Amino acid sequence: MISRWIACCIGALLLTALGGCRTLGQTQFQIRDSAVNAANRNRVVALVQDVAINAGMVDLTARSRAGNTLVYFEEPVKSFRTTLGARSAGEYLVIDLACFHPSRCESTTFSVTKTTLERSLKREFGDNWRLVTAGAEQIPVTRN
Repeated sequence: MISRWIACCIGALLLTALGGCRTLGQTQFQIRDSAVNAANRNRVVALVQDVAINAGMVDLTARSRAGNTLVYFEEPVKSFRTTLGARSAGEYLVIDLACFHPSRCESTTFSVTKTTLERSLKREFGDNWRLVTAGAEQIPVTRN
């Protein structure tokens, strides 16, 4: 009886260790009153392209299913890739950064990209943007 209980505990530990906990790291950067401004749209596209290319991501804009996509990049790895995209949503320009990762911490690519985006947005847009990590304040993605 005890050996069966020990075997079950070991099995559960192995499943947890091998399967891992998977979490979605998701961050949204919102730039207000910019979506109608073509110059700012172009600045956001250039900024996202620069950050994504420096992070080793590839341009998959043509495959994006999100409505009003301006640009979309993915990390070229088989599993747990980081994604980065920009889109317009009403009076906002939205930059979505996400990564489904097997641990509770963010992937290195996600963390570095987030930090780089924060610095770049501060330089390009001053205080005219905000960071939303989760919840009701995020602007949902619509599909084409």
